Formats: sequence, structure tokens, C-alpha cells
Amino acid sequence: MQIKLIEFETIIFDLDFTIWDGCDKDFWAKKLQFPVRRENNLIIDNDGKHIKLQDGIVEILSFLKANNKKLGFLTRGGLLETEYSDQPSIKCLNLFGIFNMFNHQKTVLYRTDLKSKYIKPIGKTIFIDDNEIDLTDMKENQPNVFSLDRNSFNEWQDLL
Repeated sequence: MQIKLIEFETIIFDLDFTIWDGCDKDFWAKKLQFPVRRENNLIIDNDGKHIKLQDGIVEILSFLKANNKKLGFLTRGGLLETEYSDQPSIKCLNLFGIFNMFNHQKTVLYRTDLKSKYIKPIGKTIFIDDNEIDLTDMKENQPNVFSLDRNSFNEWQDLL
């Protein structure tokens, strides 16, 4: 089945290893040591560790927003006892200049939360994540939300 994001009213993205990648397989935005700096599609901390915005994601977000889609994110990359605006994921979205592309759900959860309890589907909704635990949780607890494994496609443009 060929997925086309334009066919959905609402698109909810995970962040780590879905729209950006860490420098190591277990390096998430919350592991960055702030302060950080942005260099093109990288956010780099003082230790040289980084996350990299995936190729094509800005164009996908721009296209979907221009087509009046509801765009959201739902991440379990949150730190306890940290204000929303100080969450590493929120800081990274702002540094990459894409926070305002999200016009619907903007949720940061702690790692033990279940995403299915927090998703806000409107109309035909798709949830995109790289984590099999989250994808299974969504399929079992939100059967009306289509779940797409980020590892099932190579290029974001393939979804246009």
C-alpha cells in the first residue's frame, strides 16, 4: 500500500529518529548538553554530540502546512521537572526553525508515558514513529489512527 500524506487531515510525528537523527543509535535530543549551536541541519553541543534534521522533512512540513493539514508532534523525549519551553525537543524545534510549522498537537511526554493516551486525532489521522513499542501501542489502543513506521521508507518525498 502506497501512503500519501496529503490524504490525511492530521499528521502526528514522533521527533527522535523520525524527523531528526542522533549521532549515535541511542542519542536523543534530551541528551544534548546545553548550550548548543545550530550549523545548517545539525544541532551540536559542546561535546560535539549532535542531532541532524532529516533530509526533506522541512519541505514535507511546508507542503503539508500549505495544504491546510493539521500537523503535530508527540514525543517521549521529555525531562521531568523541566518547563515546556526548556524541554530539549522544544528548543531543538525552535532552533531548526520548524516549531511554528506545527499547528495542532505539540506534546512532550516523559519516557514511561503511552502516546496512545495523548494523541489528538482529527479526521483521518496518521501517526509516524520509528519505535515499535509506540507503533504497537497506537495500533492496539487507537485503531482509527493509521500508524506508519519511519523505518519503512527511505525518503520523505516518497510520501508525497
